Amino acid sequence: MIEAGLPKECLHFLPVSAERTPALTEFAVKHPLIRHVNFTGSDRVGKIIAGHAATCLKRCVLELGGKAPVIVLDDANLEDSVEAVAFGSFANAGQICMSTERVLLHESIAESFKKAFLARIENVKAGNHEEDPNVSISGLFTPASTKRVQKLLNDAVSAGAKLLCGDVAASGPKLTIMAPHVVDDVTPSMEIFQRESFGPLVCLTTFKTDEEAIELANNSDYSLSAAVFSKDVMRALEIARQVRAGSCHVNNPSVYLPAGTPNGGIGGSSGYGRFGGMAGVLEFTEIKIISMGPSGVKYPI
Repeated sequence: MIEAGLPKECLHFLPVSAERTPALTEFAVKHPLIRHVNFTGSDRVGKIIAGHAATCLKRCVLELGGKAPVIVLDDANLEDSVEAVAFGSFANAGQICMSTERVLLHESIAESFKKAFLARIENVKAGNHEEDPNVSISGLFTPASTKRVQKLLNDAVSAGAKLLCGDVAASGPKLTIMAPHVVDDVTPSMEIFQRESFGPLVCLTTFKTDEEAIELANNSDYSLSAAVFSKDVMRALEIARQVRAGSCHVNNPSVYLPAGTPNGGIGGSSGYGRFGGMAGVLEFTEIKIISMGPSGVKYPI
């Protein structure tokens, strides 16, 4: 950034221990010389930062969690949708805020999609890249991440969901390596449908009508990213307009984000504001009015 022209005094890195992070965060957010906050992270921490900023009426951009739905319509290109869902679900072991976590399948193509999807990810290998260069996805960030994913999976199975792929087990020195998991027959009442997993799992749910698909997609407190697959672009666009998400991609993965594209949620646990592109620049600007009046004006008072 400095090579690109950013003044050196505008860029600072503050390495700090986990124990001191809460205090430093509050100090930085409330400091009078800091006029704007841009945070990317969990909705839990985002709410803390928003609270600190509110005490001094400071603007924020909060790019938080996601539970991206992908709607696969009855006329979708099966191969394209399977490829996009596989990538969107398991790239970086699902540790992307825009990762595909919910796949909504039209009932007429559900079984065909499942068969093709399971075949596509059959050879997706989890492991340590340093030990095996053929590994497709690496481990989760922490052992706590593994436990969170395992709990969601176990609770879903206990509630009636069906595990099509994966055995809930973890491996590696820190037990952070998990294979891809596919959970079928997931309903909105299950925690796995509502809560961000941030791990290598994806839920499958069927629908009958476009209206039901939209309702299922919007049945979440998250609003970051989504996708719709259909050969009928106008139909897909009409659905995309009604899905509550900061971005909704037609025939693209939910993690699609070209350089210069604005990104952010539209409320709820995904936060608000935009970063990236011109919209991101405008977040860090203020509109200021300067007027110039003529001489000799007589005012009516």
